[in-house]
Amino acid sequence: MASSDEIQIVEENSEGSLADDESEVSTFLEDATETVDASVDEEPDNFETEQFSDDEDTFDDGSKIVLSANDDGTTDDEWTPLKKESSISFKYDESSKTLYFKCSGTAALPDNNQSGSTAQWALALKDKTKEIEKVVIGEGITKIGNNNFSNKLSDWPNLKEVELASTVTAIGDSAFYKDSNLKTINLNQIECIGFDGMAGTGIELFLIKTRFQ
Repeated sequence: MASSDEIQIVEENSEGSLADDESEVSTFLEDATETVDASVDEEPDNFETEQFSDDEDTFDDGSKIVLSANDDGTTDDEWTPLKKESSISFKYDESSKTLYFKCSGTAALPDNNQSGSTAQWALALKDKTKEIEKVVIGEGITKIGNNNFSNKLSDWPNLKEVELASTVTAIGDSAFYKDSNLKTINLNQIECIGFDGMAGTGIELFLIKTRFQ
C-alpha cells in the first residue's frame, strides 16, 4: 500500500499537470484569437468589390474597367448594339461624318420593312443621317439588309462612300436605293445584289462575282 507521503506527491503532481493543461489551452485560444484578428486586419478595403462585382474588371495598374450600358443603350465606348442582332453594334463619328458597324461574330444586318429611316441606327441618330458621308461595314458582317440605307425618304442624301468588309457577300433589296451621291463602294466580294439594291445610286458601272448553282 502507498504511504501518505506518496499519495500527497501524486495529488500534487496531478494538480500541477492539470494547471499545465489549462495553461496550454489558454495559450492555444489566445494564439487562435490573434490569428483571426490578424486575418481580419489584413483584409483589403475593396474585398467586396473583388469578390462579388460582376460589372467591373481591372487593368494591371489597378484602374477599373466598367462594362455597363447607359440609359440610351450605348456602352461607355459609344457603341450601340442592335436589338435584332446583338452581335452587331454601330457608332457615329461626327468629326468624320462616318457611321461605323462592327460584329463580334458572323451575322447579317437586319432587314428594314420600309425605307432607311426605319433602321435602328437611323432612329437613334434622327436627322444626323442627313449629314453622314461614309458608312464602314466591319468584318464578320455578311450582308447589307433590305432598305438599310435606302434614300427613298431623303434620309441619306449625302452618303458618298461605303466601305464593305471582305465578309460581306450580299446586298439586300433597295439597300442603297436612290443614294444618288453614292459613288464609291467596293463590290469585289459581292456575289448577290437584291432587287433595286443599287438602283438610283451615282455608280454607273460595276462588276460583281457571279455564283451559279
